[in-house]
Amino acid sequence: MAVSAYSTLSVTRSLTLLVVVLSGLLASASSGEDLLRLNYYAESCPRAEEIIRDQVDKLYQEHGNTAVSWLRNLFHDCMVESCDASLLLETSGSMITEKNSFRNFGMRNFKYVDTMKQAVESECPGVVSCADVIALSARDGLVKLGGPYVAMKTGRRDSKISHFSVVEEQLPNHNDSLELVTSRFQSIGVDVEGMVALLGAHSVGRIHCVNLVNRLYPEIDPTIDSEYGQYLRRRCPSPDPDPKAVAYSRNDRETPMVVDNMYYKNLLANKGLLLVDQQLIYNNETLQYVQKMAMDNNYFREQFSRALLILSEYNPLTGDQVSGLLCSAASGPDLLQLNYYSQSCPKAEDIIRDQVDKLYQEHGNTAVSWIRNLFHDCMVESCDASLLLETSGSIVSEKTSSRSFGMRNFKYVDVIKQAVESACPGVVSCADVIALSARDGIVKLGGPYLAMRTGRRDSRQSYAAVVEEQIPNHNDSLELVLSRFQSIGVDVEGTVALLGAHSVGRVHCVNLVNRLYPEVDSIMNPEYGQYLRKRCPSPTPDPNGVVYARNDRETPMILDNMYYKNVLNHKALLLVDEELIYNNVTLQYVQKMAMDNNYFREQFSRALLIMSEHNPLTGNEEETAMSSKVWAGTVSVSSNAVSEWVS
Repeated sequence: MAVSAYSTLSVTRSLTLLVVVLSGLLASASSGEDLLRLNYYAESCPRAEEIIRDQVDKLYQEHGNTAVSWLRNLFHDCMVESCDASLLLETSGSMITEKNSFRNFGMRNFKYVDTMKQAVESECPGVVSCADVIALSARDGLVKLGGPYVAMKTGRRDSKISHFSVVEEQLPNHNDSLELVTSRFQSIGVDVEGMVALLGAHSVGRIHCVNLVNRLYPEIDPTIDSEYGQYLRRRCPSPDPDPKAVAYSRNDRETPMVVDNMYYKNLLANKGLLLVDQQLIYNNETLQYVQKMAMDNNYFREQFSRALLILSEYNPLTGDQVSGLLCSAASGPDLLQLNYYSQSCPKAEDIIRDQVDKLYQEHGNTAVSWIRNLFHDCMVESCDASLLLETSGSIVSEKTSSRSFGMRNFKYVDVIKQAVESACPGVVSCADVIALSARDGIVKLGGPYLAMRTGRRDSRQSYAAVVEEQIPNHNDSLELVLSRFQSIGVDVEGTVALLGAHSVGRVHCVNLVNRLYPEVDSIMNPEYGQYLRKRCPSPTPDPNGVVYARNDRETPMILDNMYYKNVLNHKALLLVDEELIYNNVTLQYVQKMAMDNNYFREQFSRALLIMSEHNPLTGNEEETAMSSKVWAGTVSVSSNAVSEWVS
């Protein structure tokens, strides 16, 4: 394939690409570089670098050209916006892969990046980023090619979006002027001397004839050595080569798989393949470096190492983030979008809204269930509809957890899903049904309308084993509750707002009696305590009995700020609610929300959107279930049951 041929062109094009110097530096570059460090994974994955090195060695023995690919990957990834592995992302939904750009013509061996990543994942799941796999494999591939060992810092994070739209702009063409190429490198911090050294990567690999014929036809470029020009014409006999044919020329005939200074000797002999290479000897400043590197291989290696490090640390994404299993699979909230189904199922959101309306008319409490479903689904690992899976075979349903006690109306999720399936079979995910029904349920309860993004995929596995850990108990300390919400990106203000969902629905007596018996909690309003005792007359209520108290007696089916007024009056049902007024930070938000319903609605909307986009499965990570009842014929959903968390 053309791509493979050109790809080996490896650094050749890579460099050309490399030449690419992002048109502009991002303000965050320096801070990102400062967070990288040597042996970043020393504690979290001690063998990470050893595993990658072993994989590079193994792949080199089986496919020698992979070492060239690793070097080229680093150039192409870092030169476009950031060293963030965005190069590896495949087209998904509205996102177009960077690999589709002609600037990336000829690149190959991406599947082996996933091979390396999977080897690391086997040892340390979700720890080592794809961006660091790119960097470390380039470092080790360089050694396999006889180049210098570069002490590469790590700690990069992965992008969830492709930068396809700027590839052509940020990766210059091999026919661009030397001035443009130089300015690109300088914009990412690589000086002229370093640029000349990095172009020395064209010492290895090969170039597809598609990128050579402009110098060979209709006449051979007069700046090319005549004998060499004839040789290239034999390698590329047609002025219109087939991009899919294996038609190429080695960058360096003498030492084609060694990163050395032969490239510079060839340039001085007018044997540069690409125009950008040959131009180096027609500029006095770059010529001096070409001459010096041609004479001194150690000097070349030193400058190459220095410049490669600068490139490898360009504007990296850093900080906390869990890495995915496959580098080619994009995931996360950045791939969600408004009106995701506008083409594939245009009426999807209308159908769900109509079903929510209809069910609300028949069973008003369904609107509360929809909000609660979203909480329980997204708080456990991911917004992926795993909540709906029934126990089957080795799968244990999340609904069996005590945290999910009291949840119900799951059968109506199936009603909504089936209505969508009738219009668009196999298109709309159960996870998006959960999200959109929550959005529309909030409106039925008098709450704000949220512009909710869609595009979530459905999980095939249950996370029953971690439900108790990830959904806090109503008796947990406020500190634990706040930390749990913060772990999914919801700040303290947002947590206080989300707890306002306790403005609607009801709490089963099983979850109240600890505050009522043997004595009414002393911090509870006495009159309110007696009311609750009447609602829950036994200290050991029947879990199967219909014994409960409304969260809010004043406006029990309206999502408003009455919850905060009740909390300030010591009329909170759950301990976690009451604790909000005994913490100075949360108290200020309770007071403000009690006074201003619009402020509550704004903060509730903001926080709910954050939660609804927590670590979603997207793209091709899983699939769309035909029914929330059945996953691949093994898992089904039933009705009944949710916890006290959002009654």
